[in-house]
Amino acid sequence: MKIEEILKELKEGNEDLKWLSENFEKIRKEYPGKFVAIKDRRVVLSNTDLNALIDELEKRRQDPGQFIIDFIPDEDFILVV
Repeated sequence: MKIEEILKELKEGNEDLKWLSENFEKIRKEYPGKFVAIKDRRVVLSNTDLNALIDELEKRRQDPGQFIIDFIPDEDFILVV
């Protein structure tokens, strides 16, 4: 893979992360308690089971590594650290 291709993928991933951050509340209302696969500033697929989400991407001949995959907690989620 050429450096230009790597830089392009990194930029696209950063844009998707920014989109997720900017739209998090809207996404949380639509996908509470689910894993989401994001690409090109949109949710492509969601599932409550991470392995099932990855399997579905692979069935669609998509590389899961090309997506931002994140868990979207419901509004009652509390993180204890």
